[in-house]
Amino acid sequence: MTRLKISLIVIIMIILAAVMRLVALGAVEFWYDEAFTVLISRLSWERMIQATAGDTHPPLFYMLMWGWLRLVGSSEFSVRLVSVLASLAALPLAWRIMSRLELSDPARLTVLALLAFGPFEVYFAQEARMYAMLQLFYMVGALAVLERRYWLLCIANIGLLYLHNYGLFYVPTLVVLALYLDHR
Repeated sequence: MTRLKISLIVIIMIILAAVMRLVALGAVEFWYDEAFTVLISRLSWERMIQATAGDTHPPLFYMLMWGWLRLVGSSEFSVRLVSVLASLAALPLAWRIMSRLELSDPARLTVLALLAFGPFEVYFAQEARMYAMLQLFYMVGALAVLERRYWLLCIANIGLLYLHNYGLFYVPTLVVLALYLDHR
């Protein structure tokens, strides 16, 4: 396939992924964890920081949502839009990572299709929680390792650690990969 055809397919896949994530985004009421996110993010800055001290997750997502709610409001659609945007931003990053790994065009298109249309990907992209953003930060970290941009790896790792408690597991994998690639 020509580069133009591949680029067109990628753009169409990203557009379709956006449509899938946006259709009926605000149609369902918040479930417990999403409602908790909104509740915490509506507090004053000081009270929000205090409240996150008792949560199992670090405060970064709540901090981002605190600002987001003040910009766009707290409807089901607007609150979930953060995750949609993070999920969509991960798609071109994934493409770039696969290009850096020199995967074939069919392999890159297959992986992109799984990320764009996979049921779990769509589900977590429509949830007002930190999972899509966690994936985005991990991909930023992976790309930073592959491109030897360690300042960006530091930012991604800090984001992972302050975004979700599983960041404790993801950060070492990126660091080990960076050390391996630097010493081979």
